[in-house]
Amino acid sequence: MTIIRVKGFKIFRDRHGHWRCYHRKTGVPIDLKKTPIGSAEFIAVCAKIAALQNATEKEKPGTLGSLIAAYRASMAFQDLSPKTKRDYQAYFEYLRPIADTPLGVSTVRLLCAFATRLPGRAGVLRITSRPCSRFFSHGDPNATFS
Repeated sequence: MTIIRVKGFKIFRDRHGHWRCYHRKTGVPIDLKKTPIGSAEFIAVCAKIAALQNATEKEKPGTLGSLIAAYRASMAFQDLSPKTKRDYQAYFEYLRPIADTPLGVSTVRLLCAFATRLPGRAGVLRITSRPCSRFFSHGDPNATFS
């Protein structure tokens, strides 16, 4: 098998001798049985994953996604403990489907409606209220989320 290096991906043999490939930033695995290393399909899958990563990094200004991205880059988020960061990251993943929503007065109402409609997530609104209040206050210090 030809070994090639692809920037942003880690390719290695695991302890059982099987080849593995993961995107470094997102951790997305590539099935090397379907797309062998060095094939055109492999390069296409790598390009697709890298393009998705680049697309998610650039958020539209004035949207919920841009506010979350700004909060993640702030010192307030960086000073949190690693467990709290992981928990907040999970909450932000819940909000990914509505990340393109423009910020406005109805954003809090939209978040409440969205959180209560998540399947199998009883009490998500209660759980997400703290991170939401933190990043809303990051965008506007006078804003509150209740």
